[in-house]
Amino acid sequence: MAGAEQQISFKIEDLFSVKGKVIVITGGGTGLGKAIAEGFATNGARVYISGRRQEVLDTAAKQIGGDVHTIQGDVQTEEGCKAIVAAVQAKEDHIDTLINNAGVNSPWRVQAKDHNNADQVQNLLMNGLTEEDFARSNESKYTPLTKLTK
Repeated sequence: MAGAEQQISFKIEDLFSVKGKVIVITGGGTGLGKAIAEGFATNGARVYISGRRQEVLDTAAKQIGGDVHTIQGDVQTEEGCKAIVAAVQAKEDHIDTLINNAGVNSPWRVQAKDHNNADQVQNLLMNGLTEEDFARSNESKYTPLTKLTK
């Protein structure tokens, strides 16, 4: 029996291409979120970065280049999440990837005055938040965002 030829490309750029994909990254203006945004944008994705500080987002988008759009919003509130969703829905009918990178902050119960002091940092990490603080930071506020994904 003659084998049928498959027309599947196993080139890395075809297997893992993000070209034309719609990506939303909360907390995309700095740090890891910004780096993730740059990775997607560099490889042809349309990227929406959100965060609380518009000027930080604008700077990040300019530094990253490519097809990067900014959305000011705060994921610590349901209203903030809905505003981000509305902004994306105004331009897109779906998103391909949602990266929930934004931190949800609780006030630290102890402080580290010197972040280079290992004992102070350990105390901050071990005693800075209670179980209730941690649970609150992990409550899902992202439901409106996740409903936008296909």
